Amino acid sequence: MKILLIYPYWLEKRTRTEDVTVPPIGIYYIGAVLKENHYDVEILNWSRIHETPEAIEGILREKKPDVIGFSILQANRWGGIDIARIAKQIDPSVKIVFGGVAPTFLWEHFLTHFPEIDFVVIGEGEYTFLNLIQWIQSDEKPPITRIKGIAFRKNGRAVRTEPAEPIHDLDALPVPSKYFSYQHLSLTRGCPGKCRFCGSPKFWGPKIRFHSPEYFVDELERLCQKGINFFYFSDDTFSVNKKWWSKSAKNPREKLDISWVAIS
Repeated sequence: MKILLIYPYWLEKRTRTEDVTVPPIGIYYIGAVLKENHYDVEILNWSRIHETPEAIEGILREKKPDVIGFSILQANRWGGIDIARIAKQIDPSVKIVFGGVAPTFLWEHFLTHFPEIDFVVIGEGEYTFLNLIQWIQSDEKPPITRIKGIAFRKNGRAVRTEPAEPIHDLDALPVPSKYFSYQHLSLTRGCPGKCRFCGSPKFWGPKIRFHSPEYFVDELERLCQKGINFFYFSDDTFSVNKKWWSKSAKNPREKLDISWVAIS
């Protein structure tokens, strides 16, 4: 089974693009979990492929994916829909899965109005997506309702299963930098805030979960060895635990020459 994970493009021009052209870390966690389970998976950063739109069809025909997972934010949803339509025109049997912040809250909207989308992964996607892939691949399929944290169509109507359990031990996730190169990092999940404009607490949950300093340093050192030395931290609560940062700073085996920015 060939799986593509795609970070699609924005339709509108943006005045600043340096951070939005960098795929979110979540797509690499999902890729790493699939790799650990021996799947053929490739991550495509298509944040700028609309500049050469003819390449979309050519690459999809060349790679012949069985499943395409899209990392969808609010602003790049139309890019994902456009690519999904092209993929379905090439191969109507390809399975299209949307995941990320926007589909988590708008799963019913996506499945009601866009027939090219087959499934939506709601919330944390690493093991939910793996379970869905295993279900798609299986010959004797158990009831799909056993998969927690997904939405799909039943008798033409969008329905969802019960929520998946959050990943309590983040260090149980494989280190994505074993398999991929990337710039986005996230050391925590969750936020206790109750800001009305923000979906983070409902997406990640109100409890803050941490990677260990050892996990973080291992990830960072692997990326530095691959020649990456500029990073974006996208934690909602980046500075909530100063002791954690102090311990992490003392952890590397050698001084790392890096630069970074944080959104918190």
